[in-house]
Amino acid sequence: MGERKVEKAIFAFKRHPSRAMADFEDYYVNRHAALGRTLLRCSSGYRVNITHAENGPDAYTEQWLHKVTDILDPLTAYGSMEDFEMVLADDRDLFAGFELYVVEREEEVVPGIAPPFVQGAMTPGGKTISAFADAVALPPVPAGARRVIDNHVCCKLGFTAAGLIERKSSEVAVFRMCWAEDGGSIEGPGAALVNEYRQLEEPAPGWHRVCIRAPESDAGAGQ
Repeated sequence: MGERKVEKAIFAFKRHPSRAMADFEDYYVNRHAALGRTLLRCSSGYRVNITHAENGPDAYTEQWLHKVTDILDPLTAYGSMEDFEMVLADDRDLFAGFELYVVEREEEVVPGIAPPFVQGAMTPGGKTISAFADAVALPPVPAGARRVIDNHVCCKLGFTAAGLIERKSSEVAVFRMCWAEDGGSIEGPGAALVNEYRQLEEPAPGWHRVCIRAPESDAGAGQ
């Protein structure tokens, strides 16, 4: 049998204004992510990254999927509409909004080995996520990084007024993710220090050999 090909999504979430940051992190990691990994049936890898930045998203969530559009279709993403409605109600209580980026490939800039997978546990060491608008003029990697992956974005996905999935241009060309023994050695301008929680073990390198091209529009429903 050939290797199964998947696509990657990066969600950039803003927390609901009723949630303090500590409450948001605790609820997302210990309730919402656990609910998602139990009920979501289209994911083959799932990481939650809670940020410590004053501006920008409060969480970056990485999902590896058969197709990124699957997660926007309730009947594909979940076993029943009841499961979908349960997660949707939790979404509305936790998030104020999101952007959905489609990653066409990962580039391992600094090779490294991920620590052993422990479901739901915070990854030891430090991790930062940076967003860059120009994939050609990327800055040097931090000297303290022991692993660096550049996520090359091809588009964003959203919905039309008619509820159709639409492909949109992305203001982000690359999300750079850096890991180190401690976060201080990889901090820099525009880099968000995050707490990484691995919910489902991500696929082995090579998942990105199929180039992702999202449709201009497609039928679907929101989260």
